[in-house]
Amino acid sequence: MKRNDATPIFLGVTAAVIAFTINVAIVAVPVLVAHGFNTLTQASTLDAVIVALCLVVLGHGGAMSFTGVGIDGTAVLPPLGLTLVFALVCGTTMLRTGRSMTLTEPSGALKRGALTALGLILAGFGISYALMATVSSLLARTPGVQPVTVSAGVSALALAVIAGAAGLMASLVRRSSDSAPRVGLLALVSEQYAAALRSIGVLVLGLFGGTAVALTVWMVIRRDAMLSVHRGLEPDLFGTVALVLAALAFFPTMLVWAAAFVCAGTVTVGSNTHVSFEGSLTGVLPAFPILGALPEPGRFSPWVWAFIAIPALSSIGASVFLAMRTRHFDVRARVVAWLTYAVGSLLALTVIFTLGSGSIGTAQLSHVGPQFTSLMLPVALLVLVPAALIAGWSQTGLDSWVFGKARAGRAYVSERTASLRARVEKAEGKAAEAELGDDDSRASERVLEQTEAEHSDAVAAEEAEPDEPADATALEGGSEAPLSDDHEQENAPAPTRDSD
Repeated sequence: MKRNDATPIFLGVTAAVIAFTINVAIVAVPVLVAHGFNTLTQASTLDAVIVALCLVVLGHGGAMSFTGVGIDGTAVLPPLGLTLVFALVCGTTMLRTGRSMTLTEPSGALKRGALTALGLILAGFGISYALMATVSSLLARTPGVQPVTVSAGVSALALAVIAGAAGLMASLVRRSSDSAPRVGLLALVSEQYAAALRSIGVLVLGLFGGTAVALTVWMVIRRDAMLSVHRGLEPDLFGTVALVLAALAFFPTMLVWAAAFVCAGTVTVGSNTHVSFEGSLTGVLPAFPILGALPEPGRFSPWVWAFIAIPALSSIGASVFLAMRTRHFDVRARVVAWLTYAVGSLLALTVIFTLGSGSIGTAQLSHVGPQFTSLMLPVALLVLVPAALIAGWSQTGLDSWVFGKARAGRAYVSERTASLRARVEKAEGKAAEAELGDDDSRASERVLEQTEAEHSDAVAAEEAEPDEPADATALEGGSEAPLSDDHEQENAPAPTRDSD
């Protein structure tokens, strides 16, 4: 890719314009299409555009103020699916912007002034993106619905900075070559912090990956309840498509709720609805099909505590991963890595659970999402207890022995697997050779049989032919057989010469 000689701030502003335009189009196009095909609505095209801008504000985590539309108060509950899409667009745009510049040396090191350029790009991107989100919130106003301008700008700024920074760091990744080493995603971070960040990633991916599997299975079990709510709305084709898209946008929020549940926390959906390991109390809920996945009221079986294995195993796996990464560090680097992992894990999970909680008005749905009063203690125990145990275990020196045994066991298994594969391949080769030999012997037998058959046919044909009849004079016995041409030439008189 050619080097981009534009100023960093200009590149950041341009990237912000591109990313925000794409994000608005992602929301506006489906809304306008649904509005165009909905013949029953009396809303104008301008109303559809305002709805799209309101969804953009909600997708960035902004707040909406409602008055006299069935909901009174402020609503702050971002559809995290839409938020993730916006973050992905911002990160991808900054990834392309970072790659358009030459910020690294051939050896993989950063050039002089590269960090300043990255900071200017990110500043221009974040400020410009936040300004455009603020202007959109000012445009998306009706008498009953009004976005909170400050909330819209701040939330858009936070999303743009976090996603943009991730995209810029990803742009610094370089593959290894003959002349330069590989530059990883965490190349700008020291080893102890990089190990802690990787372990936090293992914890988050393990927790939400296992929860996603459990939630998907539960939604399959509860499919009849969700379909019943969907049929009760009596949507047409485009209404069905809109509900499906809304459910996909809301699924990550439900995933955060499920993660809080498996961490032994309490999830509330309004003042009279909560779900925990003790049981479920379901009150009046909005007519949203995906909410049909909430369990029926009643107490749960004690087997529900088995779900706590998901965060426990994720925490143990992350701690073991960090112990393996830091076993060659000195004492100070180990302490820094473990403290960074503990604090960073709690902060990351707190931010995620905060994004999955909020409120819809001041009445029934005044609080929606995890209850932090019942959640933070179990989360802290699930993160810190395995980390403390495995960190202490790693200080005894037993981790090196265990990891050595694990490597030896893995090498032994690989060796035995390779030996078994070699024996199988050898046996298959012998079987193939034997089969090939049998094929050759059968072919030679067929050729021999064919030859013998042809010979017997020839002998039978010779025996079937009659003898040639003898000359009549020879049969009478009174006259001699005619002489051959050679005898006639011998008995013929010699020719007379002129001299005679």
